Amino acid sequence: MNKKMSYKDIFQGISTSVYFLSVIFLCGSDIVLGRIGYTTWELVGANEFPLFHRAIVSNTFKFIPYWNVGVLFSIIMIWIHPRSISKLLVILVALILIWEGIATITLTIPIHKQLDISKSQVLLDELIHLDFYARMIPCITCLVLLGIMLFQLTKGNQKMFSLDKRLDQ
Repeated sequence: MNKKMSYKDIFQGISTSVYFLSVIFLCGSDIVLGRIGYTTWELVGANEFPLFHRAIVSNTFKFIPYWNVGVLFSIIMIWIHPRSISKLLVILVALILIWEGIATITLTIPIHKQLDISKSQVLLDELIHLDFYARMIPCITCLVLLGIMLFQLTKGNQKMFSLDKRLDQ
């Protein structure tokens, strides 16, 4: 028997998809920036560094909408998450994303403002260190939690992975 999907079901499906995609994109880009981006900045000369840094940082502001979408859908998911996904995990991801935003604004942006003026190995080391603890570990935690949620979702929706009954006839 085919059950017609309600608008609530459609909205929940779209919201869940946007949630997973935005959080994975956001965390993945943060991990790449922290592990690859910041460490390669040491290779840029002191004279070129301020201009280089301003160009790179101005491009990272393009990621703010993804963070906003990730946080927005994390909060929405608290109320409309599929029943097979633990509400606690959804809340933890939302809190981690909010933490990441606060850590970025309060810890890393002040260092970036100083790096706009001149290159400092001490500041780069501090940025890499802060980024690891304040953003990278939380992002990895988010990705692990999303993996658990995907497992819960697929385990709870095993019908989605079975062949259509009409094909068995």
